[in-house]
This record gives sequence, structure tokens and C-alpha cells, in this order.
Amino acid sequence: MDLVTHSYTFEVSSNKTICSIGYKSLPTFNTTPYAMEIYDNTASTVLYSGSHTFSSTATSYVAITPIQVVVGHSYTIKRIQTNWGSNIGNTIGRLVRNLNFPVTFGNLKITGSSFYGTGVPLNDWAIPYIDIVFEN
Repeated sequence: MDLVTHSYTFEVSSNKTICSIGYKSLPTFNTTPYAMEIYDNTASTVLYSGSHTFSSTATSYVAITPIQVVVGHSYTIKRIQTNWGSNIGNTIGRLVRNLNFPVTFGNLKITGSSFYGTGVPLNDWAIPYIDIVFEN
């Protein structure tokens, strides 16, 4: 998907703490940072915003200041690439398709997704491969 922002909205079925984020960059972008954000939609608060580089050969992870996510709140995680130069193809990211929302993986329920920036926005079309790691 070649749009600037890839995001998904999620909820948790029990209180959790996010301790790291995983992503895999494009081969030519392993030294170009991606902005990663986590937003609490219910409280209208940015919980995390950071700029990170990721491996282009496998999903790699960055530790973040632990973030508490709680039952009853809706959250959005975003991967943003604004350094794409003159080739919008530099914003491509991996995704999972052919699914119906909501999608549940253990304590994580993905309720929707959005891809937007420099093109027609696409909502609930796929899930961007942005990994969230919870503390044990």
C-alpha cells in the first residue's frame, strides 16, 4: 500500500502495557526513519510519538517507554513515512488482506484500519503489519 500513513484502530480485552513496536522497512529505507504514533481515541491523547529505523530483512522491534492501555478505550497506532522523495512507492508497507473487522488476536481486537496521504484514503481494506508487544 503506497500511502504516507498506515494505521489501525484497536481495543484490548484486559489492561495491558505496550513495551515495544515492530515494523519492517522497505529495503532502500532501512536508514530512513518512520514516525510511529499511538493515540488514545477515547481520551483524545497522544500516548507515544517517536521516529525509528527498522530492518529491511525482517520485522525488528524498538523499545518504547511503557504505555498503559485499558479496557473500554479505543486506540490507533500509525506508521508515517514523509521522507519518500519523488517516488510515492517509497511509502509501501506490508499488510494483511481478505478479512472482516473486527479481527481478534488474543487480547487485541483490531476494529478498523486506515491508509491515507497523497492519494485516495482507504478504510477497513487491510491491516498494516505494525506489531505491538505487550509486557508479560
